[in-house]
Amino acid sequence: MNIGTASSNFNYLNLSQGSPAQSTLSAQVSTGQDTEQSKALELKQDKEQQESDDKKIQELKDRDREVRLHEQAHAAVGGQYAGAPSYDFETGPDGKQYAVGGEVSIDVSEANKPEDTIDKMQVVRAAALAPAEPSPQDFKVAAEAQQKEQAARAEVAKQAVEKDTNDPGTSSSQATSTANSRAINAYNSHTEFNPSEASGSNYNAFA
Repeated sequence: MNIGTASSNFNYLNLSQGSPAQSTLSAQVSTGQDTEQSKALELKQDKEQQESDDKKIQELKDRDREVRLHEQAHAAVGGQYAGAPSYDFETGPDGKQYAVGGEVSIDVSEANKPEDTIDKMQVVRAAALAPAEPSPQDFKVAAEAQQKEQAARAEVAKQAVEKDTNDPGTSSSQATSTANSRAINAYNSHTEFNPSEASGSNYNAFA
């Protein structure tokens, strides 16, 4: 009776504990599944990161091209009155530098003669509006150049009136008529542009 009881207890213990080989196999299968899932997750994350980097790089390339074309347009049209383009850079995910902003300095001072100021401000205004999409700063420079051009035209007209009024060889009515005619012509047109006579030191910048 006692032997039978002992035998039953022994069998019960063996069944409840299970086989060591079976436990090891289950652990290996579980570990293998976790590793595969982890690798799959890493691959997914790497792919998403690469797509994000590629998108960012393309955006930077587009911006770089846009900025350089914009500033080069200012410099090309501005000629002697414009400085060389300068750029602000951003490092992309690929480690390369891309231009994301820039400017070109421009001489907006009046020339020595009002006639030359007219020519100069026409160049400055054209340079300000040269890019396909001028910035608010570009429009500001263009407006400043136009204002100075108008002031120079008014000065040329004023000088024409004074010259004819002070001419002793003409009558008062002739002087007035001639002066008015010359003033109108002077305001609407000007002498040939001579770059050597145009100079100044006041600078602004295109954005």
